[in-house]
This record gives sequence, structure tokens and C-alpha cells, in this order.
Amino acid sequence: MTTLASVRKELQRFQGKLLPSGQPQFLFRGESKIYPEIKSTFGRIDESCKERIQQAFTIFRGHARDIAGGIDGFLDIKLPEAVALLQHYGWPTPLIDLTGTVEVAIFFALQHTKVGQTAVIYRIDCEAIPKGEAVIIDHDFFAQKYQPFQSRWLHQDGFAIAPEDWWHNPKSSRGFDLLSEKLKQAVTPYEFTVTADDSPDINDVLSIKNDLVAQKFIGLLKIVCEHEFGTLDKLDSELREIIEPM
Repeated sequence: MTTLASVRKELQRFQGKLLPSGQPQFLFRGESKIYPEIKSTFGRIDESCKERIQQAFTIFRGHARDIAGGIDGFLDIKLPEAVALLQHYGWPTPLIDLTGTVEVAIFFALQHTKVGQTAVIYRIDCEAIPKGEAVIIDHDFFAQKYQPFQSRWLHQDGFAIAPEDWWHNPKSSRGFDLLSEKLKQAVTPYEFTVTADDSPDINDVLSIKNDLVAQKFIGLLKIVCEHEFGTLDKLDSELREIIEPM
């Protein structure tokens, strides 16, 4: 039986190693179960929900920078970072969340697990990602601009991965799979059996307490959706729940 302790020790050897660009060479993602594929929240929308797909795309493609810039008046935010902001506060996007911190990955790997269950942490070697297959999106803008807001994305040491053409190709972004054969050489799984003593050595990284970004985000998202679709009644019900929890 592989234990969390042994996986933690192994993965900590990779944490903090940097590429010449200053970006982490290794990123991580924790999953509480072994899934055959890992797709983005946008990619997981059922194909039959065409209106939800189109509305989600319309907002993250056409208005992400408006929403992100409106949080504190910053207009120089790049589109990938703006979409990452939407991703971290609930809106479906083509981005798949990663973290630069092993303990954050462990936190998510242990979520909703039971003793005896097999969980997994994936180690992503950014240097081994085949050219043209994917891009890594960092959180530099948030670290520099939003630190006073205690953004949840900073607490999670958040990064993301997406296909290179995510911003204009809905079909490509919906089909992007972290566990695909194309990315196999860059993604290594570390499975472990959950025990009663397992716990993350980190506080709750999902909390939005004192996170003013979250509070401002919902208000701005509501304004943008009302402007784009006329009224919130025209918004897909699941998307509307992000703005007005039912």
C-alpha cells in the first residue's frame, strides 16, 4: 500500500524548482478519485447544453478582461489571467487548475475521501509538455496587483493549463484532457491509499473569507451578464446559480 506520507516526501523533491523563465518546472493537481480523463469545467458541460456552452464562452472570451479589470480599475490584465480569475470564482472556463504547492494538491486529493479509497496527485513537468500542445497560465498579475485582497487564487498558489488555442476554439478547449496521450510524457500520477490519519498540512484554501475579489467579482459578473443577455432570466440556470445561488 502506498501511503500519503511517502507520496508527500517524493513530491516535495520537485516543489520549488524553477525554469530559466522563473516559472515553476513542476506543478501539481490532486484528485480524490482515479478518473479516466481530466477536463476543464467548460469541457465538462454536457454536449446537449448548447446554450450553456455558448453563454459560458461568450463571457470568458469577450468579457473576462472587463470583469477582472473592473475589480480594482486595472486595465492591463492579460486575457489568460483574467479568465483564470473567472475560473477560480466559479465560471466555466477552458482552464484546468494546477498548483505550485504540494500541500494544496494534497488538500484537494483528500477532499470528500473515505478511508481505504485511492486518491492521486499528478505531477506536471512543464518542461516536458510537447511544444504546441498546451500553455501554462501563472498568477503573477494577482500576486502583484491583488495581494491586499487576500485572493483565494494566491492562497492556492494557483496556476492553470489549457490548449494553446483555448481562447478562440471552443471545440479544442472542450476536448482538452490533462490525461491525454499527447501529454503523457509530462504528467506523472502518484496514487495513495487514504488512511484515517491523513490530512493536509495547510489551512482551508477554498475559503473566501476576507476575499474582496470574490465579493466584487459576483457583482461585476452580474452586470456583464445582464448587459450581454438582456436579463438574468435568459441566462442558463446553472450559470445563473453562480451569480444568484438558489
